[in-house]
Amino acid sequence: MNIKFFRNTAIILCLAILAFLLAEGGTRLYERRLLQNFPPAPDTADAYGNFDKFSRLILEYGYLQNLHGGHSVIYTPYTGTLNQPHYQWVFKNYDYQFNSLGLRAPEIANPKPAGVFRVVLLGGSTVAGGFKPSWTISHALQEKLKKSIPNTEVINAGVVGYSSINELLLLETLVLNLNPDLVIVLDGRNDLYYSAMPQLSVASADKKVLDAMLNQPSLRSILGYMAKILFQKSHFLSFAFHSVFRRRLLQVHPVNTVISEESVQNYVNNLAYIKAILETKKIKGILAFQPTLGYEKPVSPYEKTVLDYLRNEEKTNWAEKVQEAWPHTGKRVSGIPNSQDVKVFDLSKLFSRYPETLYIDSCHYTPQGCRIIGNKLSELILASFGKPESPDRRTNSK
Repeated sequence: MNIKFFRNTAIILCLAILAFLLAEGGTRLYERRLLQNFPPAPDTADAYGNFDKFSRLILEYGYLQNLHGGHSVIYTPYTGTLNQPHYQWVFKNYDYQFNSLGLRAPEIANPKPAGVFRVVLLGGSTVAGGFKPSWTISHALQEKLKKSIPNTEVINAGVVGYSSINELLLLETLVLNLNPDLVIVLDGRNDLYYSAMPQLSVASADKKVLDAMLNQPSLRSILGYMAKILFQKSHFLSFAFHSVFRRRLLQVHPVNTVISEESVQNYVNNLAYIKAILETKKIKGILAFQPTLGYEKPVSPYEKTVLDYLRNEEKTNWAEKVQEAWPHTGKRVSGIPNSQDVKVFDLSKLFSRYPETLYIDSCHYTPQGCRIIGNKLSELILASFGKPESPDRRTNSK
């Protein structure tokens, strides 16, 4: 009887494995069709028609990217997270890559070559940018700045989810080692957002998993981690999970938004710390509070669909609270005194004269939005510091 039981169990197990392998192979063939039929990235948000169509497409995009490109962010003990070094996700005209330092830039020469004017741009996902290099502020800034300073090199040090504290830590641990001539910090949105949604702060989930594995390992935590890896590696299981649980965007804003004064003060304090570091190192700096959808901009028809989604689908008052938080925070940021080396700017009203679509969602910019910000930053650099002297001229002046 035991032999019959084990034989039947073995047959069932083999059939289950065979069924899983067939499902895995079928899913991979299906994904090839998805990749072939997936539309190329457009140059405008209006090409999507409305935010609902964009959101449905971005769910499929994220699913395909995670399976074929892998996770683009890793956990680090000091900064919280960092972009995955050597990460690549390139297909059709989508181009999302990081260099060996985990920065969305070509490999960086260190020490810095003579004559190069090196600019590093710090921020969160709005700085990290979108589908391809043209969907980044760093790309727009470099194009504009090169017209006045041909030897300019702009390094994109944006990381998804970063707030000012992460940027401060990245400055100390990585950016200063690149010997930048100028550091730009464009941020603010995540600092205020995490005040309303603290459970979504950067790296919290990964940190909990790693802490449990290292400090309190158990059979449950080990099996849970193995199951998570299996779901990530298996195309069939990922597809099943995606089909059941990811048919709509997650709720990413609170129903009743509360942006605390403490978060505003922490943000201003972190900018002041960054300013002090740059001044001590005698590095030029620009600290800028970023614009966001819902404040001081004529809303385009596409952008209205984003705001309608927030109100009708997420049922959140985030956009209404932005009207209160952004002018107050901008005023606080403007209260940070300028110095010879570091200038502070409130760019929250930068889009006030642009009725066209500049946001792809509630905070991320379209290529045109990136160009407007890049052009403005270029103007501020030249107006604040002028053109840098060439090494030859500096040598001769001595």
